[in-house]
Amino acid sequence: MPYYRFITEEELDLIRRHRALSPQGHYPPYKPNEIICVFESGDLAALFKRYGTALTEQREMGTGKKLIAIEVVGFSGRMELDKSQNGGWPESRAIFDPIPLEQLRIVAQAVVEQMRGGQVSLSPLQIEPQNLPHL
Repeated sequence: MPYYRFITEEELDLIRRHRALSPQGHYPPYKPNEIICVFESGDLAALFKRYGTALTEQREMGTGKKLIAIEVVGFSGRMELDKSQNGGWPESRAIFDPIPLEQLRIVAQAVVEQMRGGQVSLSPLQIEPQNLPHL
């Protein structure tokens, strides 16, 4: 089953600079910079619908910013169910090792259309490879 992570344009720049998606700060019970959270799902559109708004709000993304979906291709490192969400995000997985740039690909994106009173509105998920940025 595929693994996805939703990132900002700033996170995309970090991945490019470091040539990997690396563990970064997260919630207990994990230590800072110990894990990378990804979602395991065979349905990217359903995953986006379920978590896109919450992830945008957590990152305090403004109008016009992009929420980018990347897929982890061929990962074989250490992984477990994400314990930081207390079971509230059943598709979330914790990965403990950096994921090389070569194992990542951009598969979709959405734009924050509106941020009003704490409510986020996202554009429909765009899954057209020719219009997506490259890693």
